[in-house]
Amino acid sequence: MSRYTPSGEITDPAIIRTIISDLADQRADGIIRPVQERKLGVRFTFGDTFFNSRPPCFVLGSISDHGLARLQTHTDLIVEVFGTDKRIAFTCSVLQLTPAGVYVTLPLTLSKAERRIAQRFKTSDDRLPFVDPKAWEVDPNDIAAPPVFGLYMPLSSWASVSDISFGGVCVETRFPALLNWVEANPTCTRAQLIFPMMKPIPIGLELRWTKRIRERTTSSEAGYSIQKYKMGMAFLNPPREFMLEVGRFIKELQMGNAV
Repeated sequence: MSRYTPSGEITDPAIIRTIISDLADQRADGIIRPVQERKLGVRFTFGDTFFNSRPPCFVLGSISDHGLARLQTHTDLIVEVFGTDKRIAFTCSVLQLTPAGVYVTLPLTLSKAERRIAQRFKTSDDRLPFVDPKAWEVDPNDIAAPPVFGLYMPLSSWASVSDISFGGVCVETRFPALLNWVEANPTCTRAQLIFPMMKPIPIGLELRWTKRIRERTTSSEAGYSIQKYKMGMAFLNPPREFMLEVGRFIKELQMGNAV
């Protein structure tokens, strides 16, 4: 926010206008969820404000044609805005749907919550980052290490990230060789974090905890056990540019499958 506003439940109309005005100036984006259909999420970007009109209103714009069509039958909306350090949410009513966006009323109350730096966000199969320790050389003859396939050998050291926060990542693997190496080398100064469809980003990582998990699956008649290894790793002196990318990815996770 460009101006100070308190956290918690806000009912002061002047403060609410300040927050909405700041979001509009920033062209902040978020998700619209109809009150009666909360599983539906529609992406939007804040547009112009019309505080002197009767009633005062503002525009939620940059909505896809599919999103506008899904909102046609709804009159009350929940609006959520996710920032790198806060979450803002409020309920408003639809005044008019136009190709330029949705004109909505000013909310009577607004909630603003500061996010804890350690808050974790679970990744998904279609938004799955990876960590590459870089310094670890996979031994093709080690049965506890990932398999190595010709040209794909550089990928054999990658391990998936099961959750992420602004403080670090939880790395998950099924190969104990990686866990053993990280426990012997708890500070990975040459590591890389790979977000989907992006170039690897160098970042130092430091091991904070490990966990061994045995899961029982019943996908077959006999069933079988799967051993997994998790490692909590903290970012070491992350630069501002790196944290911006982390914030961008966490925002994508929060937006989910919004249309």
